[in-house]
Amino acid sequence: MSFYNRNITKQGVLLFFCILISIFFLKLFYEDSKLKSLPIPSNQDDELLSLPFEKSFEHERSIFFIEGFGKDHIPARMICSIESAALAHRNTPIDVMMTSQILRKSEGIKSLLKAYSNVRFLYLNATALYMESPMKEWFLNKMWVQSKFPEINFDDPLRFLLLFKYGGIYLDMDTIVLKNLEKEENFVGLEIDEHINSAIMGFRKGHPLLNDCIEEMTKHFDGEAWGVNGPVLITKIFRRRDDLDKIFEDDNEFANTLLNDPNFLTLHFYNQLTKTRTISLKRQSIFSVLARNLCPITAFVFNYSF
Repeated sequence: MSFYNRNITKQGVLLFFCILISIFFLKLFYEDSKLKSLPIPSNQDDELLSLPFEKSFEHERSIFFIEGFGKDHIPARMICSIESAALAHRNTPIDVMMTSQILRKSEGIKSLLKAYSNVRFLYLNATALYMESPMKEWFLNKMWVQSKFPEINFDDPLRFLLLFKYGGIYLDMDTIVLKNLEKEENFVGLEIDEHINSAIMGFRKGHPLLNDCIEEMTKHFDGEAWGVNGPVLITKIFRRRDDLDKIFEDDNEFANTLLNDPNFLTLHFYNQLTKTRTISLKRQSIFSVLARNLCPITAFVFNYSF
C-alpha cells in the first residue's frame, strides 16, 4: 500500500527557451507519525537595509524565497520573481530570506517595497538553522566545502529545513508566478524529464516527506553532481516510497494536453542556463510578455531590460 495518496492536478510550468516543466500538484498524504543569484556588481551608493531575523517568519502559509551564501544584493530578474509572487498573492506574506544581515536597496528593491506591503526581507541565520537540525554534523564537518558545487550544496538543504520548521510555499528565485498557488497544501513540481522539481514546493510544517529528504542528505550526501540535493533527491525519496513510473509514461497525447493546458502556474527561466543573457523586454518572447505583465514595476525600473 502506498505511503502517499496522490491526487494529481494537471498544471504546467513553462520554461524559458521552450523548456517545459509541468507542475502537478501532488497531494501527499504520508503517514502522520540558500538560491543562487545572478552575479552583478553592487552599486555602492545603494542604501543598506538592516534585516530583521527570521523569527519574524511565523506565518505558516508564507511564500518564501532564499538568497543564499551571504549575498547582499538581488538582481533584476530575481526581483521580478519576487514581484510576480507578490502580485499573485496580495494577502499573503512574501518573505525573502537573506543569508546576509544587510541588503543593498537598489531602485528595484525600493520600488518593490513601496508597491507591495506584503513583501519582507528577513535575515536567515543559516548557521543556527543547520545547528538545530539533523544536519548539524554535516554542517560542522563542512561537507559542502568539499563538494564540487559548494554554494549550491550549502543553499539546497535550506529550503527543506525551512519548510520542515515553518511550513509554507517555497519558490526558487528564477521562477515567475502566473497564478495563485495557495489552494494546494502539500505539493511539489514535476518535470517532464523524469524528475520532481524542488524549485516549487508547498508543505505543512513537520511534513514526513521533508524529514525523509533531510535524513537522506544527512546520511548519503553527494556533492559531485548538479541537482543531486534538489530535484534528484526528492525524486529519489518519491521512488523509494511509491511507484512513480505511471507518472512518467511516454504519452504523446498527455504531452499535448500539457502543452495546450491554459492553467500554467509558473515560468522557470533556469538562471543557471540563462544568466549570461540580457533579455530585452521590449521584444516579443515568452519571458518578456510575461515579465511585462507579472512584474510590471520591476520591468519599468530596469528600463525593460535585464
